[in-house]
Formats: sequence, structure tokens, C-alpha cells
Amino acid sequence: MKRLYCVTMPDGVQYGIPAEYIAHLYAKCPGSSSIEGDGYLKMLDYFDTNNPMFKDWCRNHLHWSDVKDYAIVISSEAPISSEDEYEYGWADGGKQYLHTIPSSVTHTYEQIKEKIKAIEDCEWQRLFLGRSRLDFFIFLISTITAMMCLTVKLELGILAIILHMICGCIALAMIVLAIKNRIHFIYLKKRSRKVNNI
Repeated sequence: MKRLYCVTMPDGVQYGIPAEYIAHLYAKCPGSSSIEGDGYLKMLDYFDTNNPMFKDWCRNHLHWSDVKDYAIVISSEAPISSEDEYEYGWADGGKQYLHTIPSSVTHTYEQIKEKIKAIEDCEWQRLFLGRSRLDFFIFLISTITAMMCLTVKLELGILAIILHMICGCIALAMIVLAIKNRIHFIYLKKRSRKVNNI
């Protein structure tokens, strides 16, 4: 499915910004549930259902300078005179949700979608690696603590045995959590790709 958020500037030039890029920016914002991948999918759902929340979030949280590198000229009458007019047009110009795009911009749209896909892949990788490193660090600390408790078990008695069991359980839980996170991230990545291809 093609998704373009169309903005009409004061001089009549219409720009389309891929909704996937705006959803990506939304998912990076604090409080958007980006760790679960929900923010990205929520914004695409807003766009697909023509929900005004999409337009409101764009107007209140983005500037033209945030999206201009991904904008596609849909129709143009005259070049715009200043960057300030772009900002005004972004905030107060006419808005449309386009689910079909003119054939004249299809090639440009596909090129921009490839750029967005590369950004998303990099974000998924960074998110998973950050999570995995934290899980590994906790696993390593728990394992080292469990081994230290095992070596001093004879001097500390029952306290060392309890501490050893607790650290062993934490280490095991970290292994299970790392596997669960990996499966969860693969699922979310496939789900977001499926939503993008609809």
C-alpha cells in the first residue's frame, strides 16, 4: 500500500511525505511505545483510517525541516520563495491522506521507501543489540556472583547456597529473556513489514 501525507504549501505546491517516515519519527519519540514497536504501527493505523491524530501529531511535533529530505513534489505551480513559508505551509497548509499516488512520482516514492527501509533496519538492529547487551551484562554479573558464592560456600554455609541459587536463577532468567526478546523483535519486524506491504 502506498501512503503519502500530502501538504499544500501557500503557493500551491503539493508535497507528499511517506507516512512510514513520519511513523518512524513518531516511534523514536519518548512515550510512543517504540520499544514494543507499537508507536510505528499505531501511526500507520492512524493514517490508514484517516484519523486526525496523524495530522495533529505532525503539526504539533514536526517541522518542515524534519521531513523535507523525504518530501516528493506531487504538483507544482511555482517555486516557493522562503523557508519560513515552508514552515507555515507545513503547519497550516491543506492536508490530505493519499493512498494512491500519481504515476509520475512512483519512482521517487520507491527510492524514498528504500531509504526509509534502510533506516528502519538499522533501528531494529540497534534496538535489539542494545537489549541483548544489557541482558548479557546481567547474565555475566549473575554468573560471576554465583561462581564466587560457590567458591566460598564452605565458609558462609547456608547463606552462600541461597545466594548461589538466586544468582543462578537470575542468570537462567536472563537467557530465557534474551531468547524471548529475539523472538519478539523478529515477530515485530515481520509484522511491520507485512503492514507496509499491504
